[in-house]
Amino acid sequence: MKRPQETPRVSQHSLGDYEACRRRFALKYKASRYWPGPQPADTDPDATGAIRTGQLFHRMVQQQAMGLDVTGVLAAEAEQLPKLAQLWRLFDASPHARPKGRVLTEAPLHFTFQGAPFMVRFDRLVTDGETWEILDWKTGKTSRAKLETSFQTRLYRFALAEAGAVYNQGQPISPERVRMTYWDVQRGRAEEFAYDRASCDADRAIFAGLARDVLEPFDETLADDPAFPRTLNRQVCATCPFDSYCHPVALAPTEPQAAQQLPLPLFTLDPEVS
Repeated sequence: MKRPQETPRVSQHSLGDYEACRRRFALKYKASRYWPGPQPADTDPDATGAIRTGQLFHRMVQQQAMGLDVTGVLAAEAEQLPKLAQLWRLFDASPHARPKGRVLTEAPLHFTFQGAPFMVRFDRLVTDGETWEILDWKTGKTSRAKLETSFQTRLYRFALAEAGAVYNQGQPISPERVRMTYWDVQRGRAEEFAYDRASCDADRAIFAGLARDVLEPFDETLADDPAFPRTLNRQVCATCPFDSYCHPVALAPTEPQAAQQLPLPLFTLDPEVS
C-alpha cells in the first residue's frame, strides 16, 4: 500500500531545506524519510558546541522573561560552554534585555495560507500598542545583506501582518507597524528591517507560489521530480544526510554462492598402528 504523503508545514527551518534543495525538502517533509547520514553537528565538535550555546541562550532569555534566575545554568555550563557567559553578559547589558511595553517571548504563530500550514516562533515580540517589533537573537556569524534577503525576514514580517491579529485582540496589524530586528549578540549590534504594504504584497505573492509548490504531489521514484528537482550544487549534496536517496552507491556484484564455498579439506586416516 502506498504511504500517504504529509502536508509539509512551512517554517523558517523547512524553508532552509526548500531553498537548499527541493528534493531534500520533499524527502524530509512530504515522504517523511529518515535521515540515513550523520548531521554535520554529529561529527564536528565546534558545530555541536555552537548549536548548544545558541539553544541554551534562547532558553535563558525565556527563563529571564518568566522571572527565573539563570545563574544556575551559567554555572553548570561554565566549563563546557565558556562562550555562553560572555554572550549573556553582552545581552544583559543591551536595551533588549528589559524592553518597555508588552513583551511576548518565544511566541508561536500558526496559520493557513493558500491551503498550506505556516508556522513561526518569534524569539520576542514587543509592542507599545502601535508599533510591533519582532526581535530575533543571532549568536552566530551573519551579515545584513544575508538577513535582508533571507526567508526568515520575509516570513516573520509577513506572518505578523497576515495573522498577528491573535496577539492584537483580533485586530489586524498593518505592515507599516511591523519591524524586524536582529540582535547580533556577539557584536552587540542591531540590524533593523522596516516593512510596508508594497513589501507585504510582494511577500504574499512569493508565499502563495511557495504554498502551491509544497502542496504538489511528490514522486520519489523519479530521479528528478519536476516539482521537487535536485539541486545542481554538489557541495550541498556532499553534506546532505539524504544524499544516499539521490545518489545510491551500487554494490559490487557478488560471486555465485557455489563459488564462495571453501573446498573441503583432504585428509586420510592413518592405519591403526598395532
